[in-house]
Amino acid sequence: GMSGVNVYVFLSQCANDNCSSLQFNVLWAKDPLYTLNYVNAWNSQWRDTKVSIDSDGDLSFSHAFNLLGGVTLDHITQNAQLFEAYLVELSKFTGK
Repeated sequence: GMSGVNVYVFLSQCANDNCSSLQFNVLWAKDPLYTLNYVNAWNSQWRDTKVSIDSDGDLSFSHAFNLLGGVTLDHITQNAQLFEAYLVELSKFTGK
């Protein structure tokens, strides 16, 4: 977890012990705050993260980054710290 929130980590497009992408993801249950305007406001302000609402009205918050060509542990750590900083920003975000 990060900042008191459970974070899911997904590796994708994996073959021969190599993956091309790593994604951090958090999911929150449906809330009246989570509207299309909220999502659009966040996504237009931040380029490295994505907010979306699923068919149940739950909010998904994610950050994916490229692993192609190999990366260092420091690169992964820096992206984890960046995602945690975004979590803090999202907790304060009102959608305006």
